[in-house]
Amino acid sequence: MSELATENRPRAVEQQMSLFGEAEQDATARGSFSMLEKEQAEKKNNGTGRRTREKVLAIQDLLWKEAIWAVHQSESFSDSGAFEQHLREHLPQNSLETRVRYAQNIMRWFFPDGPHGVVGQVWAIYHRQPLVEELLRYRYLVAEPMVGATVAEALHPIAENALVPSSYLDNFLRSRFGDMTPAKSIKRVKANLRKLSFLVRAKGEKDTLRALCPSATGLLLALRVCSARVDQCGVPQDRWRLLLSVS
Repeated sequence: MSELATENRPRAVEQQMSLFGEAEQDATARGSFSMLEKEQAEKKNNGTGRRTREKVLAIQDLLWKEAIWAVHQSESFSDSGAFEQHLREHLPQNSLETRVRYAQNIMRWFFPDGPHGVVGQVWAIYHRQPLVEELLRYRYLVAEPMVGATVAEALHPIAENALVPSSYLDNFLRSRFGDMTPAKSIKRVKANLRKLSFLVRAKGEKDTLRALCPSATGLLLALRVCSARVDQCGVPQDRWRLLLSVS
């Protein structure tokens, strides 16, 4: 982090540095699919022989294009209510019910702190869409536990550009969230990971893990968001994996 504190650093970064805390990057070992699946299968809950499970919540389609559009609109608003009303009125879907639901999801996923929160401020200062997309990715992964867990625990440890067998993510999600995890939810997790550019669909409907390398500025901005959600104990390991996977 100290290497960023140079005289050549852009003024906008200088203004933002007061928001950031110092942290050390978590080094995560790379492993094979077989080892990962074995580790997932061996997770126990207090020695009872039961796998650790989390409640499965319905997951909706990611509104990635709509989110980017909303970022561009955010600069004109300071009030969350007025901003959400604008989204309801101007999203392209014909159905009012759909627009209402989409506006609520966009606010929950990407603007929980309002249009002049972190995302809005980053856009207003930088006007760099790739940088904003890094932050949007992180916000979404935190807001949707199923997708976040898949990135942090299933995708992050494996080699970049690796072919990801369909059964690998199926097995992970059912191991992590229960054998009754709906096939529709698993399908949506994969589709949303493609929209986020973590997975790239190749020939034969096979997915490849995209090589990811977050920018220094994007990492610091995501860390600023993360720091508001943790106490003095520090950043949880799974959050580090998300921080290092957002670009």
